[in-house]
Amino acid sequence: MSEEPAKAAGNPLRRKDVLLVAVLFIGMTVAFFLPLVVGIGSSLLEPNFGGPTIIQQSRDKFHFIWNFWWLRHALSAHMGVLQTQLMFYPQGASLVLQTMDYFDGAIAAPLTMAFGEISSYNAVLLASFPLAGVSAYLLAWHLTRSRLASLVGGLIFAFFPQHVAQALFGHPNIANVAWIPAYFLCLMLAFERGKARYAAVAGGILAILTMIDLQQLLMAAMATVIYLGYHLASTRLSHPLRFLGLTFLVAAVAIVVTSPYLYFAFQAVSSQSRPPPPITDAIRGSANPALYLTPFPYAAVSGALFAPSYHGLAGTPSNWIIFIGWTVLALAVVGGITSSDRRKYFLIVLAAVSLLFSLGPSQDPSAISLQAPYTFLYDHIPILHYFRASARLSILSMLALAVLAAMGASKIMRAVEGKRVLRFPATKVIACVLLALIVIEYAPSVAVEPVPQSGAYGMISRDSGKFSVLELPATLTQTQRALYAQTIHGKPLVNGKLSQSAQTVPAYVYSQPFLSSLVEPLKSPKLRGDIVNQSFTDAQLAPIVMTEYGMKYVVVNVQGYTNPAAYRGTYAKLHHALGAPVYQDQNTVLFELRHWATTASILKMVGNSTLVVFGAGWGAPGSGGRQASPKAEVFVYVSAAGYYDLEMSSSGGGSCLTVNASSPATCGAIDPGTGLWLYRLPLTAGKNVVDVVTPNDDPLISYMQVTPERGGSK
Repeated sequence: MSEEPAKAAGNPLRRKDVLLVAVLFIGMTVAFFLPLVVGIGSSLLEPNFGGPTIIQQSRDKFHFIWNFWWLRHALSAHMGVLQTQLMFYPQGASLVLQTMDYFDGAIAAPLTMAFGEISSYNAVLLASFPLAGVSAYLLAWHLTRSRLASLVGGLIFAFFPQHVAQALFGHPNIANVAWIPAYFLCLMLAFERGKARYAAVAGGILAILTMIDLQQLLMAAMATVIYLGYHLASTRLSHPLRFLGLTFLVAAVAIVVTSPYLYFAFQAVSSQSRPPPPITDAIRGSANPALYLTPFPYAAVSGALFAPSYHGLAGTPSNWIIFIGWTVLALAVVGGITSSDRRKYFLIVLAAVSLLFSLGPSQDPSAISLQAPYTFLYDHIPILHYFRASARLSILSMLALAVLAAMGASKIMRAVEGKRVLRFPATKVIACVLLALIVIEYAPSVAVEPVPQSGAYGMISRDSGKFSVLELPATLTQTQRALYAQTIHGKPLVNGKLSQSAQTVPAYVYSQPFLSSLVEPLKSPKLRGDIVNQSFTDAQLAPIVMTEYGMKYVVVNVQGYTNPAAYRGTYAKLHHALGAPVYQDQNTVLFELRHWATTASILKMVGNSTLVVFGAGWGAPGSGGRQASPKAEVFVYVSAAGYYDLEMSSSGGGSCLTVNASSPATCGAIDPGTGLWLYRLPLTAGKNVVDVVTPNDDPLISYMQVTPERGGSK
C-alpha cells in the first residue's frame, strides 16, 4: 500500500473542519481548567493530590514566570539573555542551560504588556492543550483520512495525563507539546512528496522545539532517526540524493536558526561550567513501568481510587503520571494489528523505543537489563546528563499511540460504515462512545492557588536606590517564589535558582559570618568554631557585610519556615542587627538596612583592632574550617596604615597573599612551633582586599588572625 492513500484527493480537509476542531478543544480546555480560566490573572495551577509535599513541588511555575519576565526585561534593556546579574548577586549567573523556554517567552511578551505576568503565563500554559489537539488531529488526518478518527487522536494527545501533569507542576517547556506532531507531519510530507518546502518548514519547527527546551530537541532527534530508518527501509533508498538533500535541509535550517544558542549550550556542556546532576537524579526521574497502566491521582473520575498507588514513590511527581489509558491502549493495539498502512511500523517502533528509553539509565551499567540501550547513550552523550527526567520520553510514546489509536478508530468505523444505531449513523455513534470513554479516563480535577502577594515587595519597588535583596529562608521552595517577587520589584536577588541545580544561595553567603548565621539559623549565634579569631558580633558585622554586597532589604517569609525555632532565631538576629522590621504581615516580615556602612563608621568600630570579613571564594562552614578556592578573598579593615601580621592554618601548604592587587605577592613561612603560616602584610587605613592564592584546589583553612605588627623583620 502507498504511504499516502490514493483517495486523499477526493476527501480534502477543509479549513472549516480544522476551525471546528480548534473550537471544540478550546471549549474542552475551558471546561477542564475552569477554575484557572476564572482566575487567570490572579491564580496559578497546583496539584490537588498528595498533600503539602506534592503541592510544594509545583513551585517551578514561579521559575518560569521569572524566565518570561527576564527575557522581556533583558531585551528591553539591551542586555544579553544568557547571563544575568539579577540573581546570585553580585556574581550573577549563566543562563545558558536554564530551561528558559524562549519561544513561549516570546509569545508571552505582548500578552504580558496587555494583561500582566500571571495572565500571560496562564494563557501560554492553557493554549498548549488546543494547539496540541489540533496539530495531532492534522497528523492523524494525514495517516487516516478520517475526520472522526483524527478527532480521537487529537483528543488523546491534547489531554493525555502527563501533558496535564506538566501543566499542573508549572513546566510550560514540557507542556507545550503541540509542535512535536506538527514537526512530524511536515517531516513525513517532505519525504513522502519529495518537496523541499516541507523540509524547510520541518527545520523551522525543529528550531522552535530547540528554543522551547533542549529536551524537546533530543526527543525530536531520536524520533527523526527512527523515521529516517523506516523511510529508508520502506523505499529501499530509491532516491538517495533526494533523501540526503531533504535530511540536510531539515538539519541546516534548524541549526542556522538556533546556532547562536546551541554554540553556547555546547560550550557549557563540554566545559561543565555547571556540573550536571548525578546519575541518581536521572534514575529517580525515570519511568516506573507499572504507572503506564495505573490511572493518575488527579483524574476527576478515578483519581481518589488510585491515588494510594502513588504514595511513597521516589522521584519527581510530575513524571510519575504517565498513564496511557485503557481505551487508548486498546485502540492502538487494534490500529497496530489491522491497519494496512505501512507507516504504522514507524509508530510502533517509536512507541516501543521511547517507552524503553523512558526507563532511564541503569544504576549498574555492567548488568544486563532493559535499560542497557539508554545507559549506553547516557554514558556517551554528555548532554543527556543534564536531563533528569527520562520519564518525559513517554510524550513520544503517547504521540505514537494517539495516532495508532486513530488508525484503530478508523478501522472500527469503516467496519460499521453504512449502518445505523437508533437512526444515527453507526460511525458517529462509535466516535462519540470512544471520545466519551477517553474523556472519562483523561478528565482532570484541577485546583488553583492565589498568587502570593505582600506589601513588602511594593515597598521595595518604590525604593529607587541601587541595592540587592536577600530572601529567607534560603530553601528551594522559597527561592522559586522569590524569583516571582523579583518580577514585581526588579531588584537583584542574593538568592537564585538555576534549572537542575539545588543551589539557592551563592557560596559567598556562607562565607560571611552574619549571612551564614541567617541561612543556617539553628547554629550558634556566636558562630563558635569560625576560623577568624575576632570579637565582633553579628549585630556589628551586619551593616558591613550587607554593604559589601549592596544588600538593603531582607525579606523573611514566615510560612517558609517549617521549624518555628529557626524562624524565631532568624527574626531575633535581624531585629538585633537592623532594628524593628519596616513592614510586617502574617506572611512576610521586611527588615531594612537604614544606613549603609561607611569607611568612617567601620574605622570607628575597629578602633585599634582589626576586622576581617570574608569575600568571595570561601565555602560554607565545614568540619574543622572552610574550603578556600584557588583565589579566595578576605576584606581586612584597619584604623591605621602599617604592617600587620596574619597567621593562618591551612591543610594545603603555604598560600601566597596579595594585598589590594599589588605585587609582588607575600608568601608565608611556617612556624615550626605552632604549625601556622605567618605573613607580614602592608595594609592601608580602611578596607584592604587580600587575595589568598592557594597552591592547590580547595584547601581547608581552619584558623586566621590579623594583628598589628609585633616586631621583627618585614
